[in-house]
Amino acid sequence: MAKHLSRQELIKAVRRRPFVLDGHLKSCAECRDAVILLKAFDVSGCLPLPDAPSPWVERAASLAKKNVGVLEGVKTIMAKLTFDSWAVPRPIGVRGQSSLSDRRIRFESESMVFDLRAERKTTGWAFVAQVTTEGPAVAPTILEIGKRKLHADPGGLFQWTSSRPLTSVTIRSGNTIIVIPELAWKRPRPI
Repeated sequence: MAKHLSRQELIKAVRRRPFVLDGHLKSCAECRDAVILLKAFDVSGCLPLPDAPSPWVERAASLAKKNVGVLEGVKTIMAKLTFDSWAVPRPIGVRGQSSLSDRRIRFESESMVFDLRAERKTTGWAFVAQVTTEGPAVAPTILEIGKRKLHADPGGLFQWTSSRPLTSVTIRSGNTIIVIPELAWKRPRPI
């Protein structure tokens, strides 16, 4: 079998007008496939991508300059559930109404621990939470419960009441955002 066409010969075959497959291309399937591919994707001599209009480029550059540092260093972490008192089976003698109306939950992330105590009252729910970090706190911790933003009291506790159990919790401390997964608030049935 004859030698395959060189790259330059393949490009010449594609650029020939009118385009015809003759000679070596009729007998060599490999070279014929290469020419058909080059014909379908004729990019020789073209820029890889056309330039964007200059006003678009200027606008993108100005947006980048305006927002320098806004997202720099922001870190979002999903905390994992490490303890849920409603998920722990209780011995028969310890079960009671208080075990169904009180709930203790603990979430951990790589640098923070979130402890929550929820108590069902006749008018709704009472919550007490504590956020502890490894080492000294870099910035004040803010607890976001839905649309509410809570700050810790002097003892380091977050306390609030609500007519409903909490659905979303986010902890913000400096450039760190920790998201607490949504919890189910159905009471477990005693066994």
